[in-house]
Amino acid sequence: PDAHTARVRRETWAETYDRLRDAEGGTVPVYCGPVGSGDGLMAMNAALAAGHPIALWRTGAHDHTDCAEFHERADRLLADAVGAWGVRGRVRSLRTRATDPAAGPEARAAYAWAESIAILLDPPDRPPYGGPLEVPPLLGEGEQ
Repeated sequence: PDAHTARVRRETWAETYDRLRDAEGGTVPVYCGPVGSGDGLMAMNAALAAGHPIALWRTGAHDHTDCAEFHERADRLLADAVGAWGVRGRVRSLRTRATDPAAGPEARAAYAWAESIAILLDPPDRPPYGGPLEVPPLLGEGEQ
């Protein structure tokens, strides 16, 4: 944020790409919001172009008041995981616990931060990154 105007200056795609390209090996980009359009889509495209095979984000719309907590918990999640496949399993487990109807309200609240967490896993043994992500088209009636 700019101290004089209290506005947030957003990074350009090139600035985001440079920052992510220069990150240490093993760094996982984390975005506190959806990545289907706008800043989130730009950040995810920059992460893929910079060679990051894994990224975390939130699928739902958020007012970003709890992003500090989200980033802190995501940091712990990533620190505790053993490799990318370990992150995938932990994310699935956390989402399941957050929505478990058999769990009490306190247990569900403890995992609520992870209810809408998503993971992109683009293993290096797949074909190379082929261009920007695009939102898939909606299927029309009769299409599958």
